[in-house]
Amino acid sequence: MSEIMLARQPIFDAHSNTVAYEILYRSVDSQLQCASRLGDVELTAQVLSNVLNEMGMASLSEQHELFFNISRDFLLSDYPSLLPAGQSVLEVLEDVEVDTNVIEAIQAWKNKGYTIALDDFVSIANDQARLIRYADIVKVDLLALPEGHLEPMVKSLRQYPVKLLAEKVETQEMYEQCKALGFDYFQGYFICKPKLMVSKSLPSNKLQVLQLLDRTLRAESTTELQFDITHDLALSYKLLKYINSAALGLRTRIDSIPHALNMLGIKNIRLWLSIILLSSFSQDKPPELMIIALSRGRFLELWAEKYGSATLKNDYFVLGMFSTLDALLDQDLYAITDNMSLPASVSSGLFDLDSCEASALELICAIELAAWDDVARLAQHLDTPENQLSALYVESTVWADARLKALM
Repeated sequence: MSEIMLARQPIFDAHSNTVAYEILYRSVDSQLQCASRLGDVELTAQVLSNVLNEMGMASLSEQHELFFNISRDFLLSDYPSLLPAGQSVLEVLEDVEVDTNVIEAIQAWKNKGYTIALDDFVSIANDQARLIRYADIVKVDLLALPEGHLEPMVKSLRQYPVKLLAEKVETQEMYEQCKALGFDYFQGYFICKPKLMVSKSLPSNKLQVLQLLDRTLRAESTTELQFDITHDLALSYKLLKYINSAALGLRTRIDSIPHALNMLGIKNIRLWLSIILLSSFSQDKPPELMIIALSRGRFLELWAEKYGSATLKNDYFVLGMFSTLDALLDQDLYAITDNMSLPASVSSGLFDLDSCEASALELICAIELAAWDDVARLAQHLDTPENQLSALYVESTVWADARLKALM
């Protein structure tokens, strides 16, 4: 049985809240067709088995709907019944040949409670358009549309009772345009990019947090951070809540800040404070951006421990977190970090594109985008077994989801 690689891409509503995830996948077996456009029924069924049994659908979905790309053969089989109705979206690929059998199958799955989406929709006049009246969601591929065709297409689709999903939304400007046209859902990594690349000063409250973050990275002992934490009621409360949480499993309750700091040690305090401080920047941002920051950090930490430099795993965690700092602050990343005491490996990862750290960061970003050719190239470059990446990725996303809940 071949190894499977998975990626999870968020789908947002008009308020940038995550409402669903699309599960993209490929086989690591070079003998099989490798893409998210898979026609192999058994391979698709294997993906579903992995998601449901090994990884846990609840862990990957966080109670949101999951979108799955399905081929004609899969649609006409009994395999979709493996998925829970009411939480699963069957995404019919754009190259599915439309005939009576396909239409009847779509109607049958809808009657059983499944949501039907049409993938990569680009024309109201093609064969795929015959399925609009049977679909619940139409995914419009923004990058495949000729210039000037988006607004007329939206007007044509509005005559049908379907929800519209804009996919491959790459910038905030594209998001705002689609939002103005009345799209219901949005998919793409526009949230990972700054709204504005401006040089104006940060607000004083965010500047103070950034300065504390710098002191956190500089600190070589917990006593250097004791004053900042004890004089910040919110940080003191969060630290004591964390140290006494079930996750740490301490037998006796800790009520003293110095005691808590000594228990955790400087490396753990640096990581904990980095998470807390970066999360304070995300209050006016989509929650998914913080999940991405956390999952990148955790993925790079796990990767460094297994395949990179284990002694630098904490720095790799910070690198993953900091890779979203420009989007969190809507500022140029170099300008934000210019006066910060970044660890050398973090600085290399952010600014030296030829470094090992930058390649590792590029690897997790490629997995997020399901850019499978880039994933294969980077895995080989980093001497990392490609068939182990899915386990690292799933572990990091599940960890990030749980960590964000703990912060809220």
